[in-house]
Amino acid sequence: MIANPVNSTFNVPEQYKSASSASYSFTDDGFWEQYIYRLVAHGTSSCTQGLTIYQHGTYTHGPDGSLLLVPFWQDGRIQILDQCGSDPISLINQTEHIRSWRIMDGPVLRLEGEYYTPVGNMTRVYDTPQMLPTKVLSSWR
Repeated sequence: MIANPVNSTFNVPEQYKSASSASYSFTDDGFWEQYIYRLVAHGTSSCTQGLTIYQHGTYTHGPDGSLLLVPFWQDGRIQILDQCGSDPISLINQTEHIRSWRIMDGPVLRLEGEYYTPVGNMTRVYDTPQMLPTKVLSSWR
């Protein structure tokens, strides 16, 4: 998924539109980025609904081994998807507390948190994170 917080747009590549997905990236110097694409099935409707989320910001390690992800509030975006209606995009500023995390063989990342944290394991795709710049990008002040 490609997000652009400057002009408040999302572009979900066609090959990913049929399944929910999540991507988290972390740098060694305390920055993170999150993309979420979640579909919601409705058995009584032919309209696929879901949401897309983009956030990035800084993270810190807690004394209990947790991670606290604090977004740059100006850049967080959430889009509610409704094929039979409009697709509004709004600001989102959701600090996330990752209670536990671990890296397993693969390498595979497992996060356990709240809100939009994925419930499945995530496989590393790139050795170097492929992220937007690690600073506030939009002009919201």
